[in-house]
Amino acid sequence: MIQRQILILNPNPIESDCLSKLCQRFGTVLPAESLRAAISRMESSDVQIAVLDLSLASFASCMGSFKKTTGIIITGGDEAKLRSLAREWPADFYVDTCSFSLSVDDNLQFYRVLERALTHTQLKSDLRDARNALDLNEARVKEVYAEIKEIKGLINDNFIKELEKRIAIEAKYAWFQKERQRIEKVLRKPRMVRSGDDLGYLMRALRNTFHSRHRASLRRPQAAGLPEGVELPDHRSGSRPDRAYEAREVFDAIAALPEAFRETLVAVDVAGLSYAETAAALGTREGTVMSRLYRARRGVARSLAA
Repeated sequence: MIQRQILILNPNPIESDCLSKLCQRFGTVLPAESLRAAISRMESSDVQIAVLDLSLASFASCMGSFKKTTGIIITGGDEAKLRSLAREWPADFYVDTCSFSLSVDDNLQFYRVLERALTHTQLKSDLRDARNALDLNEARVKEVYAEIKEIKGLINDNFIKELEKRIAIEAKYAWFQKERQRIEKVLRKPRMVRSGDDLGYLMRALRNTFHSRHRASLRRPQAAGLPEGVELPDHRSGSRPDRAYEAREVFDAIAALPEAFRETLVAVDVAGLSYAETAAALGTREGTVMSRLYRARRGVARSLAA
């Protein structure tokens, strides 16, 4: 049998001793002769049943002293008084009465009342534990649901980011293909430039093509080729690796120039434009073109000499 804490609150030592002996078979007995002593006992023990003498069982005097999970048994010889005291207690307390007197030897009735109170208290305790467990489970379910929702959100975010990244790559590739076709179409035309728009577009195309080819050659040097339209001293560079290496050094030196110098050098020395055409395409003066071209050529020569 599960041991319980049973409080005996009775100012009569003889009655208290008799009730203690009756309750010993059901649990640990905590005798107290006053309400103050009973409160002190309950501070250090979890009392399941409180057996109160009718002289100390008024709810007004006991208010706040007992937990709602504690079963209350009021004992005494006056049955009418016992019923009156029991009605004073709120409905959320378990309260029962037992007519008890030292002159009457009726222990069986007290045992029945005590067992009934213990059973009710146990059920109340089990219900409380079940509710606490349910609350914990609900809280855990909410936590798990929140975690799942967060994980799904991260997965969706990563998927969307990856999709956007792929769409951007495809769009960039499509633009590159279209730009390549436009460049090839322009380069297939005769060399003469007839309008400022054609000249500007040709300069942008040459510059973009040069940048793209140079970046590609840095990433895949084994598959790199020479820019279109550039003629080396010997077309059979495969049979002359020294010439191919020299040409590669020249283009690396051109790529290392500042943008203004590089554009001028490509326009004049690669595209074959005149100083006036280059000035018009770059939006500057012929004198500036000549100065930039001189510095660009000097920079390339110094790079090759080093």
